[in-house]
Amino acid sequence: ANPAILHSSIENAQSISQILSKAKGSGKNIHEISLTFTSQLQITNTDFHYLAQGLKGFKSLQKLSLKVEDYSWISDKGLYYFMKGLIRLNSLKSLSLYFFCCNEFTDTGLDYLSQSLKKMAFLQTIKLEFIYLEKPTEKGLKILNGSLNRLTRLRDITLSIPESPNMKDQSLSRINFKRLASLQNIHFEFSYSPRLTDSAVYFLTEGLKGLVNLRKIKLELWECTKVSDLGLHYIWEMMATLPCLREISLKFSDCSKITDAGFEDLNKTMRCFLPLQKVKLEFYSCKKVTDSSLISVCRFLERFADLQNLQVYFSHCQKITDVGVDAVLDCMNKQTSLRKVGIDFDCEKVTDKSLKKMVQYF
Repeated sequence: ANPAILHSSIENAQSISQILSKAKGSGKNIHEISLTFTSQLQITNTDFHYLAQGLKGFKSLQKLSLKVEDYSWISDKGLYYFMKGLIRLNSLKSLSLYFFCCNEFTDTGLDYLSQSLKKMAFLQTIKLEFIYLEKPTEKGLKILNGSLNRLTRLRDITLSIPESPNMKDQSLSRINFKRLASLQNIHFEFSYSPRLTDSAVYFLTEGLKGLVNLRKIKLELWECTKVSDLGLHYIWEMMATLPCLREISLKFSDCSKITDAGFEDLNKTMRCFLPLQKVKLEFYSCKKVTDSSLISVCRFLERFADLQNLQVYFSHCQKITDVGVDAVLDCMNKQTSLRKVGIDFDCEKVTDKSLKKMVQYF
């Protein structure tokens, strides 16, 4: 039978087993399953046990995606039941877990998840998204963030834990992917974590240094207001050790401690050649950033003749003027390989003159 994909939005608890049983009996070779649980349902921890039991029958399953939205009654026990069933799916290559506002998860549940993941060495892609983890402490978050270090076949990692009130620098101290020689793509998001400082950026970047196959990095630290120029230095320092890096995406906002010095450091630290093809910089409402930062960025980008995608977003940076916008537009005109461009300079000192130039460019 040809490989098939099963996508389903779960309508009620009984439909879990019905959907999986029907898929098994269809005669199709199911390679991918995607399930979504919406907040209107009364799914319990026991239902997650039945779900895991049902998944065991899919011997050829390669990709599993589970999305759980606003289940305040799902607890550590449900997570335990589910993960216990997954560790036997030896054919699984890709796992995506999305939990939104599952407020009963604690350190115990994250430990269950971590211990299970350590037994899933067959995974090549993992995506963990926990939106607003209210109860886990620094200890539990540290356990979760350190759970992927042993999965040596991983090529793609997404680790997204925004809006976690107990996220601290030490929560990220166990991230170390230097053993993951096959790793190509990494996406970190720890936005809206006001306790994070430059030390958090150090832990994130130090664990990626020297990965010779790493091609894509996406780092999101929205409203991590304690991150400063030193954090940027750690990022530039890391980039200098990644010879195959093709894409870099940095998303920061309201980082009032970031100044021009952080961007000037870019050209001092990054003296090596990189095969960069895509650069995306989002620095919204960084009040101390001026035109000098944009000029530094442009001086850096002019070294890359193969740049195909450039996106520069510095809106609500109060000190940016027409001078900075002109520098970016001149940089884009010199990039003959550009195929996609995005710019946003909604700043109070940027005049209509620059807005007209931006329109003319496009």
